[in-house]
Amino acid sequence: MMVRGWIFGLVFLALGCQEEGIRVLRVPKPAPKRTLAIIVPRSDATWFLKLNGPGDAVAADAATFREFGTSIQFSDGDPPMRYTTPKDWRIDDSPAAKGGMFPRFVTFRTTNDSEVIVTKLGPEAGAVLPNVNRWRGEVNLNPIAESELPPLIEPIEIGGTKATFVDVNGTPKAPEGR
Repeated sequence: MMVRGWIFGLVFLALGCQEEGIRVLRVPKPAPKRTLAIIVPRSDATWFLKLNGPGDAVAADAATFREFGTSIQFSDGDPPMRYTTPKDWRIDDSPAAKGGMFPRFVTFRTTNDSEVIVTKLGPEAGAVLPNVNRWRGEVNLNPIAESELPPLIEPIEIGGTKATFVDVNGTPKAPEGR
């Protein structure tokens, strides 16, 4: 019995003391993300148009996104907004496209598979700086002060309303634990 215990102990030590070696795991660096957005504050609501995705795809879709934004016309009826859908965009009606932090009016996918989200919030949501800083956080950038906004924003007109065009570039955060 004692011999069997010694043998078990030696086998256990031999197996437990083997080196696994060093393993190298290569994790690809996240691609830079970019967000283009248009904030349209109105007396009854604030409308947001947001294009986001990989930086190169968003750059390729930027002109079409701007054209989409300038096609918007507001009304007091139903629907409250009319627009011209770019010919290469498709409506994304998947369950994921209907979710998110805020209810979506419509979600599109561009030919470059970037996402275009249109949301409607209350009129109090129209402040530019908090929205820019939220989008900066989404692309792993630190918040900025009001004095740092000018290079990131441009005044435009959407549907007869003064609006703000926003351009945010960054790199997404690496997943936790890597």
